[in-house]
Amino acid sequence: MDLPSFSFGFLTGVLVVFGFLIVLRILLPWRRAFGCRARVSLFNILGMLMRGNSPDLLVDALIYLVQVQGRDDISIQQIERYYITKGDSSMNAAAIAELAEHEADKETQTA
Repeated sequence: MDLPSFSFGFLTGVLVVFGFLIVLRILLPWRRAFGCRARVSLFNILGMLMRGNSPDLLVDALIYLVQVQGRDDISIQQIERYYITKGDSSMNAAAIAELAEHEADKETQTA
């Protein structure tokens, strides 16, 4: 075994594992949302990751709104916007869902 082929194989293996972890980071929240009939695209999750927001937390908030509250009029973009503007980093998914629901109701009352 020569060093250049080993280095190339090792580097390829590391890149494949890294790529697999990135794909899992995107697909797992999407699969959870899809299973609960909450509308979230893969590009939304990728955008959340790029903006530094937790897709797991925001998707869980959307699932809470859709499954528990029965609200399907609030989108993942609205939840993320409310979380960025008024949220706290220590909030859990239920608190984010309540915040989004309150803000969405306030917007519909003023419109």
